[in-house]
Amino acid sequence: MVDILQTIPFELLKHKTDPSQRSQTIIAKLLLSFDPNREYFVDGKMTDKIEEEGYEPPTIGNFRLNKMLHICQILHYAKYGEPLFFEELRAYYHGAIVYPIYRDFFSFYRKPFKAEEISIEEAKKNLINKTYYYFKNYSDDYLETFSHDDPA
Repeated sequence: MVDILQTIPFELLKHKTDPSQRSQTIIAKLLLSFDPNREYFVDGKMTDKIEEEGYEPPTIGNFRLNKMLHICQILHYAKYGEPLFFEELRAYYHGAIVYPIYRDFFSFYRKPFKAEEISIEEAKKNLINKTYYYFKNYSDDYLETFSHDDPA
C-alpha cells in the first residue's frame, strides 16, 4: 500500500502546517490588498441574508472575500485545468466558503497588505487582479448566483 504522504509534494505539506503560507491565505491577502481603504470589503452585516431564526449573517466583506476566492478558483480551474488553491471549499446556503478565511476574516481585514509584497506566481496574480476588478462592480446577489452556476 502506498503511503499517501509520500505522494504529496513537500511544498504542499509545508503549507498544510504553516497557516500563513497556505495559498488561500495568500490569495485572500492579495484580494484585500486591492481594497486598502476597505471600501469594497466592508464590515457591515448582510441583513438581507437572514433566512432562518438564529442564523448570524456574515459581514459584507467576509461574504465578498469568500465569493471572490470561490470565483477565482472557478476561473483558474476553467483556464488552467487545475485549482488555484487546494484548501477545501465548504458548501453553505449562500455559496462556498473557505472556512479558515471565513472564521479569521477580521484578523486579515484589519491588516494593510500591499500587492507587490505578496509572493505568488505572476499569472495567478494577474488572474486574481482581473477577477477582483471585474467582479467588484457587481451586486452581492450576482456574485452569489455566479458562484452557484456551473461555468461548464
